[in-house]
Amino acid sequence: MPDPRLGQIHHVAYVVEELEPAARRLHEQFGAGPFFYLDEVPVEDVASGGEPAVFKHGSAFGICNEVPVELMRIDEIEPARADERFGLNVDGTPRLQHVAYVVEPERVEAVRADLEASGLPVYLSARFGEDVNFTYHDGSAALGHDLEIHADVEGEEVGLLIGRHGQTIDAIQLLCYQAAFRGRQDRKRVSVDAAGYRRRQGESLRRRADLAAEDAVSHGQAVEMDPMSSNERRVVHEHLRDRPEIETYSEGDEPNRYVVVSPLLPD
Repeated sequence: MPDPRLGQIHHVAYVVEELEPAARRLHEQFGAGPFFYLDEVPVEDVASGGEPAVFKHGSAFGICNEVPVELMRIDEIEPARADERFGLNVDGTPRLQHVAYVVEPERVEAVRADLEASGLPVYLSARFGEDVNFTYHDGSAALGHDLEIHADVEGEEVGLLIGRHGQTIDAIQLLCYQAAFRGRQDRKRVSVDAAGYRRRQGESLRRRADLAAEDAVSHGQAVEMDPMSSNERRVVHEHLRDRPEIETYSEGDEPNRYVVVSPLLPD
């Protein structure tokens, strides 16, 4: 069950013996994928108990039943306290290692201190890239799995990746989709995110959609929302599709195509 102190789950991670066979089994059994591979995750400033440590591993990232999943192949971890937290199940099968949360930067240290005080101590910390510092907390006694905590960072480079109105990250997402499913019939949705942009964008779009729906119903007239990308329009359509008092449809030509929220008047 998600911890209300931590907010939304970012991903779940399993320790596996080998990445590609494990990803292939997930795809065959549950339709998971596509997976993107990092044979060696470039982490720095690895520490445990205030002392330098080792954390060499490869990862595969994908989607399984709409949940982001990380598969981890452990190559070398020191000290022993950290190493024992990344083992397989006793029968050699993949093991749920941690559930990861992304926390607002202003809250991350308080959350980590709160977890420590609650009996979930940090046993390993590291840095990925310039800004992403993450910690692993031992939750074996309280939860049956560990927690990973890192800050929801933003910066100039992230802004460049997202682009104006999300145009750059949407283009990257389309390229990833085309590359992942080239020549395949069993296609799935691919989502590329940066610094929680998709989450914040979705929350904003859903709030605006609710306001448009309320205006349409209260005034008995169709409401035209601002022009949006196809990804943004899909969020609005999906959010409002179960409201019986309204209907939504798109009008206009790209790049000025927009969503219309229209009341369903009684016969």
